[in-house]
Amino acid sequence: MSHPAGFTPVCTSELIEFAYLQEDFKKLNTQLIVVSTDGVNSNLEWISSMESIAYNGKKTPQIKFPIVSDIGLEISRKYGMQHPDVSNTKNIRGVFVIDPDNKIRLLEFYPMNIGRNTNEVLRALTALQESDKNNVLTPANWTTGKDFLLPALANKDEFEKMKEKKKENQYYLAWYMWFRKN
Repeated sequence: MSHPAGFTPVCTSELIEFAYLQEDFKKLNTQLIVVSTDGVNSNLEWISSMESIAYNGKKTPQIKFPIVSDIGLEISRKYGMQHPDVSNTKNIRGVFVIDPDNKIRLLEFYPMNIGRNTNEVLRALTALQESDKNNVLTPANWTTGKDFLLPALANKDEFEKMKEKKKENQYYLAWYMWFRKN
């Protein structure tokens, strides 16, 4: 994740929410990392402050993910986190899901006044991992436990062949829209 500055209200709420979910991300073999254009001391003070907050009636757990200081903007430039129309020294507010092969698989950008949906980041990461592992697709609003979509068929002839060898855990709504039960 990238953020424009520490001690800002929207980013603080997001990092606390990610702290609540950090064990869920760990179970998905995912390392949360925050890229900051602030200095190390400022980031450490911010972490300490966040850990003293009871947000939404819950104590903030120890923040176990790093907030990386990128004062020289090396990481920020490499991943396109700068928005010259806004600032040459502050990052845009982005979420980057980077796979083990260092490929960016998902990008989300948020305006300064709208908080990120941490549950959506977790859901999208889970969907990516399920899709990769099972060669399936996920439909709109998919969540863990819901049925998967199968890769698209090229034409109606493939549909007829697929119908003939349809497995018990498969069903379709249209020739191009096959599901696999989860």
